[in-house]
Amino acid sequence: MKFRYILIGLICFFGARALGQQKGDILLWIDDKPIYTQEFYKVYNKNKEAVIASEDQDIDQYLNLFLEFKLKLISAYESNLDQNENFKNDYNKYREQLLDSYIKDEEIDENLIKSTYDRMLFEVNASHILIKCEPSASPADTLKAYQKIMEARERILLGDPFELVAKEFSEDPSVVQNGGNLSYFSAFDMVYPFEDKAYETAIGEVSMPFRTNFGYHILQVNDKRPAKGEIEVGHIFIKNKEGDTIYAQNQIQEIFQKIEQGEDFSFLAKKYSDDEVSASNEGKLPRFGTGRMIKGMEDEAFSLENIGDVTEPFQTSYGWHIFKLLQKYPIPTYPEARNGIVMQLQRGNRTEIVKKEFAERIAKNLVVKSVTDREILNLSKGNIINRDEIVLTIENETHTFGDFIDFSKDLKNLPLHDQFNQFGNEMIIQYYRDHLEANNEEVANTLQEYKDGLLLFELLENKIWKAAELDSIALQSYFNKNAENYFWKQTAHCIIANCNEKFYAEQVRKLLQEKMSMEEIKEEVNEGATIHVLFNESLIEIPSTKLPDAFDLKVGVSEVYEEDKNHYTVIDVLEIKPPRQKKLEECRGQVVNDFQNNLEREWIASLKETHEIKWNKKVVKQMKKTLEMNQ
Repeated sequence: MKFRYILIGLICFFGARALGQQKGDILLWIDDKPIYTQEFYKVYNKNKEAVIASEDQDIDQYLNLFLEFKLKLISAYESNLDQNENFKNDYNKYREQLLDSYIKDEEIDENLIKSTYDRMLFEVNASHILIKCEPSASPADTLKAYQKIMEARERILLGDPFELVAKEFSEDPSVVQNGGNLSYFSAFDMVYPFEDKAYETAIGEVSMPFRTNFGYHILQVNDKRPAKGEIEVGHIFIKNKEGDTIYAQNQIQEIFQKIEQGEDFSFLAKKYSDDEVSASNEGKLPRFGTGRMIKGMEDEAFSLENIGDVTEPFQTSYGWHIFKLLQKYPIPTYPEARNGIVMQLQRGNRTEIVKKEFAERIAKNLVVKSVTDREILNLSKGNIINRDEIVLTIENETHTFGDFIDFSKDLKNLPLHDQFNQFGNEMIIQYYRDHLEANNEEVANTLQEYKDGLLLFELLENKIWKAAELDSIALQSYFNKNAENYFWKQTAHCIIANCNEKFYAEQVRKLLQEKMSMEEIKEEVNEGATIHVLFNESLIEIPSTKLPDAFDLKVGVSEVYEEDKNHYTVIDVLEIKPPRQKKLEECRGQVVNDFQNNLEREWIASLKETHEIKWNKKVVKQMKKTLEMNQ
């Protein structure tokens, strides 16, 4: 019965554990153990659409399926299947995946995602000065770098042009070319501390010094504007020829003239462009936004307004160029961009920022005690390291200095303060993860549902599926007793030809009548890569949807049947066989399935006999009335 297997599958998948403390009324008792209405309603509501869509909507049958599920589950636990090593491994693997997935989803606060998206809507033009300072630099070197960046800032505040101060102080190699100006950039284009400071600083202001892994920075915001999104352009490039200052210009002008005369841009790019990578792709460059190409080229590309517009030839230090606008990609909406933002926040230099914010949110509901930075520094300086010294307590769980040493062995390039902060964040998140099941009802219920479903799968596999597959004597006996259910209908050995034009169908019909083979006919009718006829040769049970509705079954080549405007069918019936008894090997799959169903029915019947079942008739009556009204 179709209804039965839809529901069994769904119940196994969703389980039947009650949510919340409100269990509702007692629906039934199994061996004096109460089963509550809330469990039933949970399963019913999750599977309601499948129930309504099925052919059989009898609520009594649904209640019976629910009872059968509960009996099977009791049998699984009574058989101690939850102690099986394979079961434990599968369950623990799923549990780890679920907790990892839940933590990953919980880590990033919606406000952080939304604020990042808000930044993506704007671009910042900023200039900066960098004084290099390694994360592991000594306090003396750190102070020296800080004093130097402060000196540069004071010079700018006193009126010196930012560009001049940058060229004098900045240790960023690009300052020679750009005077510290980084042009326009948006979210994710810079390391997070730099991006954060740039978006927080007002236009015209100079920031206070801030630190990244590169050292100390100050920046001045020159402009902020709405983001332009991304574009895709075609590119033709003629590079400068050594000793010939006019060659590249003449060549690009001739190509431009060809474009104006209507010559295909992609053909010209493929044929003449010296940018070999894009030329092999008909001139297409990967899509890009602002700040990802040298300024002159970026300005030209973004000056194009309409798809198909072409720039006039323009020059850079590399040679001469022409761009053609192929596609514009505006900033996506928040729902469209959200998943991509989450993925970017979860990787790269923002990982620790995300973890820090997540740990801070968790810690608000925990009792966390930690030693000070000075105490950690003192422990690190000691000649005799006491690994057992407690440095962090989360609720009633303690972490020692030895734990910190082991954790931070790969973080030696970071200042001690940052190492310890990362350690604290990781331990808080780990505590949250370890206690998630006990403190989060949704996670606990999901794990219990998976456990129940996995146990039921193990039970059915061992008791029903494997038994039916492996017990060949019992299978043969079942087949012998039910042989009348396994008959071939009338069958026809057919060659079916399908064409999209009547002309070719008539041609195929004539060739079939001439006893040409399918391969010979395809050779005759099809034209290279253009297919006019498709063949299918098979043994078909009659009636069959593979044959036209009006088909007249007889040996020989049929007329041409027009099944719709673009489908014409010709059938060559080679042989017709009358109905006959099937052999076991001809229907083994069907027999195994029927045998499994029979074993399951007998097993369920025995479970109902060996367990005391008592329905709460008053509650059942009220439930049925409620469900029937809501259908």
